[in-house]
Amino acid sequence: MKIEEAYSYDYMDVVDAEKAYELFWEGVIKDKRNFECPAQNCKAQITCSNIDKQIEEMKNTPHFRVYGEHSDECDIYKEIKLAELDVSTEKNKSRTSYLGSETDIFTTERPKNHYHTRKESVKDNDDKHKGIKTSIQTNRDNSLTKRSPEFYSIRPLISKFQRHSKENNLSQRFIKIKGYDVSYKEMFVKIDNNELDKLSKYPRIYFGEATVYRKNNSDFVVRFASSIIDADVKYKPSLYISNEMINSYYWKHKLQTCLNELASNREKQVLVFVYSKPYKKDRFLNFYIDTLDLIDFRYL
Repeated sequence: MKIEEAYSYDYMDVVDAEKAYELFWEGVIKDKRNFECPAQNCKAQITCSNIDKQIEEMKNTPHFRVYGEHSDECDIYKEIKLAELDVSTEKNKSRTSYLGSETDIFTTERPKNHYHTRKESVKDNDDKHKGIKTSIQTNRDNSLTKRSPEFYSIRPLISKFQRHSKENNLSQRFIKIKGYDVSYKEMFVKIDNNELDKLSKYPRIYFGEATVYRKNNSDFVVRFASSIIDADVKYKPSLYISNEMINSYYWKHKLQTCLNELASNREKQVLVFVYSKPYKKDRFLNFYIDTLDLIDFRYL
């Protein structure tokens, strides 16, 4: 059985691999090996493979891998052994997990103190981490429902969307936004001659092949290859990314490199995801975003 969750020394909480990836690129998690088995009576060391790679460099999505030894008392280790004997049950798996697997929380605005609180220096202190793990496990055991993973960018949601697609369970997995549950199937909308008046009035994650153009030397325009139709007229939606928006973003150096490469090589196929809703103005149909957490690029 794969390890789906791990305790992060840097974040001081239990996370899944998608959250670990988000936190690594935010600079909160410093090392892909800074993880441990979440069980309070176990110190098995864990690494999160691929979180230090950009998406286009990955052969596999981010995932946890144990490179230490579980304690004999570790419930998670016992569940792994049962799985190897093919006698594991969903009940046992649920009992040993810390995070819910059916619903993810997407917070479209980061708390103002998000980086400040998470970037505090964390010294190696076994007693401190053991106490935190004990508290997390106690809260899990006392709670009637599992804690849902929480994300501030669409990048990890895209990875989960791709995984849920392969597992054919998009309708059974949900994203909670502002208190409302939306299935992954409903949230992700492929741009493919959709009729504008039939699209949701709420933002969704639209995606499709696109080309990136440089504008005014420092700004960029993303133009989708497929269309959205309004009154029998086909519009190829666009998205404007200003230099000011790039410079105010925590991931600006990586994103600037990506945009420069795409603008310089327009023949390179890229899939663009954007959390927004299309709006028509004059002869154009556009998406609008106020933070670059709401867009991502995946090479085909």
